[in-house]
Amino acid sequence: MDHEAEETAATARVRRGQALELAVESLNPAFEGVASHASLQVLVPRAFPGDRVRARVISVKPGYARALVEEVLSPSPDRVEAPCPIAGECGGCPLMPLSYEAQLAARVAVVRDALGAQGEAPPLEAEHLVRFRGKAVFPVARRGRRSLVGFYAPRSHRIVPVETCPVQGRHTNRAYAALREHLLGRLRLHAYDERKGTGLLRYLVFRESLLKGHVLVGLVTTEALDEGLGREVLALDPSIVGVVNNVNAARGNAIFGPGDRTLAGKDHVVEGALDVRFRIGLRAFYQVNPRQAERLYAEVRERVAASGARAVVDAYAGVGGIALTLARTVARVVAIEREAESVRWARSSAELNGIENVEFEEGDVAEVLPHVLERLGAGLVVPLVILDPPRQGCDPAVLEALAAAEVPSVVYISCNPETLRRDVGRLRERGYRVVHWRVADLFPHAAHVEVLAELRLNDPGLR
Repeated sequence: MDHEAEETAATARVRRGQALELAVESLNPAFEGVASHASLQVLVPRAFPGDRVRARVISVKPGYARALVEEVLSPSPDRVEAPCPIAGECGGCPLMPLSYEAQLAARVAVVRDALGAQGEAPPLEAEHLVRFRGKAVFPVARRGRRSLVGFYAPRSHRIVPVETCPVQGRHTNRAYAALREHLLGRLRLHAYDERKGTGLLRYLVFRESLLKGHVLVGLVTTEALDEGLGREVLALDPSIVGVVNNVNAARGNAIFGPGDRTLAGKDHVVEGALDVRFRIGLRAFYQVNPRQAERLYAEVRERVAASGARAVVDAYAGVGGIALTLARTVARVVAIEREAESVRWARSSAELNGIENVEFEEGDVAEVLPHVLERLGAGLVVPLVILDPPRQGCDPAVLEALAAAEVPSVVYISCNPETLRRDVGRLRERGYRVVHWRVADLFPHAAHVEVLAELRLNDPGLR
């Protein structure tokens, strides 16, 4: 029997709704447990290597099935008591019942599988496993006569009510409790019903400065709110420094609408990393773990300094977290960012810090980068390029531009090992090699991994 026939036969032996007893052997790149039954691979979210579980099959596809844990029959030695009462229901922290040592080892293993062991450096372990996040988004929904606020359950839009969240900042939790009571308890604002497209309040958003203990509150609604309500919210807790209203009347999964309006106080918080202070607005992109982001930026600065580069291009720059922390290390930085909101805050932060050697280019990296490299090359400037793309990785045109310009050094920061594997593979085909990589744990308990990889172009004689 050939492999395809074996696979088809194995699939036929498992059906949707079937209860299976499974021994979990490993974790896949999405950090789901991997087991086997009748020669068929079974993926089991929230199950860990060493677990023996009873799980119910929810889907069967060619070559694999997916099942949900109903009972842990024999726990893995790496299982621990999660520091959250809803860790088994909420979709935010699927690895929380796994020891931190095992979490970290799993992250390193996933990246090693993507890049190989060459150039591996010890991981940047998280220094804080609770109270580390600087951003929170709580969906609000109407269910019958009840208004619910919390987090989504895994792979659904069912809200799991949340009283407090152990990974959010202390001030965020306090402000969240005050808002929940005031808006949904006292004022009884109508929660959004996504099935009908009716209701007012869609999301409560919080940005916390761990540097200062300040909180910016965002109220995402289907209609504009008045400033009087903003002043009420501002007075709820001394940590709240500003209240911003974002109107999103469109149906769908997008959290934010196109514009913000400050109802009371400030429109930003100030966060810090290394010797730079950042102004961060409600919708601007900044790493959700500011303390670990600072350590990641320090690692980038170290790699850039060691390269001897005098100019850097920071692609996918966000609010300038990397670009601005490199301003005193190199003579010139060009930062490219598509989102106008992030560019606005990046320029504001440069002004705040008196930084004048960072240029911000607004536009798509695939379109802007070739022109930036051509301009620098005309001036005989050889830059180091930093890539920090979203989860989908880089447009092939970005990688082609690097190779065409023969950029000698690239630092690639990725939150998705699978797209990193793909992009590094394309760069290897053009003569680059990985000389260093390191996991930076920005997401304890989550099914994500952040990694920094440095690539260098081989000498012409070696290509």
